[in-house]
Amino acid sequence: VSRDLYLSTEEFIDAVASNLQSRIR
Repeated sequence: VSRDLYLSTEEFIDAVASNLQSRIR
């Protein structure tokens, strides 16, 4: 896995997590 892909994936997961948290609230 390329480092760029990992970073963008981590960013994507972080964004999804934030979205889920805001929905829970």
